[in-house]
Amino acid sequence: MALVILLFLINDVSIFLLRWKSKNYFIALDDDHIFFQTDKQEKVFISRIKEVEFRHNIFYFTMISNSVRMLEMDIIEESQRENFKTLLVEWMIKNKLVLTDEAKQKLSI
Repeated sequence: MALVILLFLINDVSIFLLRWKSKNYFIALDDDHIFFQTDKQEKVFISRIKEVEFRHNIFYFTMISNSVRMLEMDIIEESQRENFKTLLVEWMIKNKLVLTDEAKQKLSI
């Protein structure tokens, strides 16, 4: 039994390391949610987002439950960061998400 648990642990760690090393991250903007996979998969529905903050190149999605989901811009290839940031801001405006005053200022909205 301990061997099986050890094998599962080694498997999970090796998958995480492969994802991290290969930078196999993706983000999908859909009409009613944002789906991103960094070290884990998350699907965040627009209706659950209370407000969005932007500081130090990180988007903070504050949920209705007051939990926070973070999206670090550093995981995006440097050559594509500005383009992605523009697309994400357009998506947030389209979906009428509440942005803090600081986020509006930093994102030039």
